[in-house]
Amino acid sequence: MTRVKDRVKQGLDEIRTVVLGVQILLGFQYEAVFQPGFQRSSLLARQLEAVGLGLLAVSLIALITAIAFNRLAEGGGMTARQEDLNEAVVAVALAPFAATLAFDVFVALERELGRMLAAAIGTLLAAVALAFWYGGAVLRPKSGATSDRKDEPVSLKDRIGALLTASRIVLPGAQALPGFQLAAYLTDGYQRTPFDARIAHAAGLVLLIVAMILLVAPAAFHRLAERGEDTPRAERVCAILVLAGMAPLGLAISADLYVVCRLVDATRPAALAAAACAALVSGAAWYVFPLSIRATRVRDRRRRPGESAA
Repeated sequence: MTRVKDRVKQGLDEIRTVVLGVQILLGFQYEAVFQPGFQRSSLLARQLEAVGLGLLAVSLIALITAIAFNRLAEGGGMTARQEDLNEAVVAVALAPFAATLAFDVFVALERELGRMLAAAIGTLLAAVALAFWYGGAVLRPKSGATSDRKDEPVSLKDRIGALLTASRIVLPGAQALPGFQLAAYLTDGYQRTPFDARIAHAAGLVLLIVAMILLVAPAAFHRLAERGEDTPRAERVCAILVLAGMAPLGLAISADLYVVCRLVDATRPAALAAAACAALVSGAAWYVFPLSIRATRVRDRRRRPGESAA
């Protein structure tokens, strides 16, 4: 019988696998809007490209929520609540990921095969993806009797290991996306980008570099400052760095969404609304939600002695 601690670790590794696919596709999705062929695509294809990037942002925000929840709500603990959240965020993230794949296939094939056939192939591939990704739920045991749901104390070593895993989950996007954004400067499409979108593009690049610096820092601190030793100071500093690095990443994704919206001829207010929505959702999912869960638990623990005495 697998312990809950081990299943949580496996869940974080599985989230890392999904995040890699989402973040790489997000980078390609962003760079595509600067390519000459993008403006020659149909209006529907350009709009689907923007919607796809928004859906990938939803997937990424959902997946990274598991990292924030583990640190802010669970204090690094490997609990049954964390296991349930890991499962929930993967379930939420896969559907928009599959939809984006359908949109990308449509955009790629529309001019070659025509709108109807491109839409059919994209829809079929998305259906196959959903069948493989969600089909495993059909094989789930009807009873949870075979699963150990008992929370166990987590050692300092395990908590620091989870933090380093967390940085590896968030980091690939902060490393890959700056490359796509730097490449955009060399395209002809960038020169035709509206001035406000170029400012947002530059802001997104700076924010991604800041995020990358903060997310690489935990590994450097653990190795250079603590010489690989698992100490309370290492846990505290690494946690602060990972949580701090997520903030500029969320803002950078919002800036990128603004740029893409402007390049599909959205008005400035509409693009700003989309970017603000992404920033608010990421902030709520990564900070407000786990902190509110922790505050509720602290309040409940304080009430119990008084209730039992009454």
